[in-house]
Amino acid sequence: MCRCMFGWFKNQQQNQKKFSNREIPLKSGEIHASIKDLSAKVTITQRFVNSGTETLELSYNFELPKGAAVCSFVAEIEGKKIRSVLKEKEQAKNEYDDALASGHGAYLSEKKEDGTFQSSIGSLQPGTEVLLIMEYVTELVYDDEGSSVLFQLMKNKTVNDIDNDNPTKESELKMTVDVQMSKTIQKIQSLSHTIEVDIKEGNKEARITFKDLSHKSSSKGAELSIAVSESYQPTSNVEQIQGSDEVTVALSFHPDLKKEESLDEVNTEFIFLVDCSGSMRGAPMDAVKQTLHIFLRSLPESCYFNIVDFGTSHKSLFIKPTKYDESSLQKAIINTNAKAAILGGTNLLGPLQSILSQKPTKGYSRQVFLLTDGQVSNNSDCINEVSRNAQNTRVFTFGIGNSVDVSLVTDIAKESNGMCELLPTGSNFEEIVMRQLIRACKPAISDLVVKVDGISEQQAQITPFHPPPVYSGDRVVLYMQFDPELSVKGPLVVALSGMIGQKPFTQSISVDLSSRSKVDKQNSLLYQLYGFSAITDLEKKTSFLHNADGSLSSGVTEQTIIKKTIETSLKSGILCKETAFVAIEEREGETANVSVIQNLSSKEPQQQRVTRTPHHLPQRRASPVLLSRGRSAPTEEMKKEKNHVSRKKSSFSEEAPSPRTISKPMSSSLASSSSSKGTLASNTPAVNLPVASQLVQCQNANGSFKESSLTVMGITQDQLKNSLPQTELKEAMSFFLVAVVCAYFELKCQKEQTSWTLVVKKARNWMRKELEKLNFSTELFESAAVKFVSEL
Repeated sequence: MCRCMFGWFKNQQQNQKKFSNREIPLKSGEIHASIKDLSAKVTITQRFVNSGTETLELSYNFELPKGAAVCSFVAEIEGKKIRSVLKEKEQAKNEYDDALASGHGAYLSEKKEDGTFQSSIGSLQPGTEVLLIMEYVTELVYDDEGSSVLFQLMKNKTVNDIDNDNPTKESELKMTVDVQMSKTIQKIQSLSHTIEVDIKEGNKEARITFKDLSHKSSSKGAELSIAVSESYQPTSNVEQIQGSDEVTVALSFHPDLKKEESLDEVNTEFIFLVDCSGSMRGAPMDAVKQTLHIFLRSLPESCYFNIVDFGTSHKSLFIKPTKYDESSLQKAIINTNAKAAILGGTNLLGPLQSILSQKPTKGYSRQVFLLTDGQVSNNSDCINEVSRNAQNTRVFTFGIGNSVDVSLVTDIAKESNGMCELLPTGSNFEEIVMRQLIRACKPAISDLVVKVDGISEQQAQITPFHPPPVYSGDRVVLYMQFDPELSVKGPLVVALSGMIGQKPFTQSISVDLSSRSKVDKQNSLLYQLYGFSAITDLEKKTSFLHNADGSLSSGVTEQTIIKKTIETSLKSGILCKETAFVAIEEREGETANVSVIQNLSSKEPQQQRVTRTPHHLPQRRASPVLLSRGRSAPTEEMKKEKNHVSRKKSSFSEEAPSPRTISKPMSSSLASSSSSKGTLASNTPAVNLPVASQLVQCQNANGSFKESSLTVMGITQDQLKNSLPQTELKEAMSFFLVAVVCAYFELKCQKEQTSWTLVVKKARNWMRKELEKLNFSTELFESAAVKFVSEL
């Protein structure tokens, strides 16, 4: 964590003297978080001093974590506290400009288009100290095991640029976390820092103090894991604003779908959206084709799928997503073998609109895998398209090569609740992409509906209004506010219903409104999170004023949406794109000599924003930056470049190393099948691929394996027969072959585990289901297979 969890000044003004951290140092910093079940409020306090000789106009930047919203910003100058007031954006900007022109101190804070919080501090005179206090609210998630709540503060990657000759003392950096859970706290731990834990009587409340805040702390920032009992049971919290009848209820549902996951009952449509533009020629396309082969063999038998190629135009393998079976699999393999980078430029919006305009199969969620190396001119249109369909579609993005538009692929994934992987030259393409398919191959509850017994939709305002699908391991948090005139006697019963494929799902919770905690509006948590969720609904076109397809309801205009967004923002105190915080510090008889620079940039250059090896979607850095305001305006050449559909040369040059798993060309058998239209794909895998990849290509759509898998493993039929366990089952050889291939993967191909995990899961499920029909167990075949493979 260390000082990089806080912020610093950086001179961005042209024609002005640069300064080091010694001149504007971070004197002290403190982070405090209050956690209530899956809700959290984070307060970041920082003290800086202008040790230079010039008056500076400063900018404070904070890249918010995904799913966070600023609710308060306070500045204190030499003991005088100035609290910012939330106002409509244009009004706030006018007041800020007027104050600066009059020589007063002024603070303007707003949310930029990229989600960054930016505060124009105004003029800070020489020798002056400034204390900045920012608060934001956010929701928490569960870990992969589903038993622990995770709280994270990400480290700022650009901290390496800081001058560390005069670092803030460790004793001046503090972090504490207060926890209040509805369930019993079983364990609290941190993988990033040494912590001191004080669990209160009753084991439902705790205070955590971070002890190790040195510069050598974890590169991941601060992480906290809170294990609780009965984590799959829904929870509720009730809050009332003091002096009013406003009551807010927060409900968290965390359904247990482990059984469906173990049975491979994945109710999902998989759409593979593949960039076939000219720049994908050569190694990138070879990598995509090989990965698609693994994709296709790994899909569960219960799913629907389609492949869409795009460039200047786009085309689909099937008219609509098709049931996964042996016939559709063979057609997909032929299509993959014939794939080529011949579709010209890059038009991503067209295929996105085509895919998202179709409703998913009832009871199914939809997940899109976008593989691209390019850039487009209409980023915002593409991002908005996936954002307003996030209630039924997640998009996993894969940026190929070093010239991909990082902002495009990360923002598409973020806005659709998916994940992003960056694949620079030399990446292990297959392993990285398969890692995300494993994440995606989970059952989900779709078509979610919330009902409150005895209360109509008009009496209870619920957000999110169109809840997105809940995947195994995930949670959904709902917020409710009630009609002030509504009189509720006794507990409320709230039910969350949906579909897991063709099976109905319902989970209910009883809410005792009398258990409400009373808070003032400024210190509220649930009230502010309700506002944030409602604003998100309005911005993503999924609110009660929108239809399910994102269109406006009858009689509603865009101006209605803007007005409602501003109204919700001002009422809840949550900053949004249409509002801004403003504060004025009146200075009598002073005229500050300040150079006001226009075209203020809200973020670091793109290459500094994401400089990482392939990993999961880079989260917004929860580390603030204080910038001296100003950056040169974009040149005309830069504007032309931005508005041009850039088709840069692929970073996969002929000399560049291609991903390890596709370092050799495809076999002649695959090459011949790719050029023969209308024929079945070859059953013989490419012999120059890794053994694990060859075995994957021997799997049938139902999970069983072809006899050609014996050749890949170097096993004869006689060897298999001689090791067959004694049984009267006629189909014993088929079951034993599957068991042997699974054992071979696990014992001989451990380094390639990512590429075969789903294949083995599907194979074992096929064997289990078929043997259950015969009242037989898998144990006999699996134990014999492990013994046989171990002796090879």
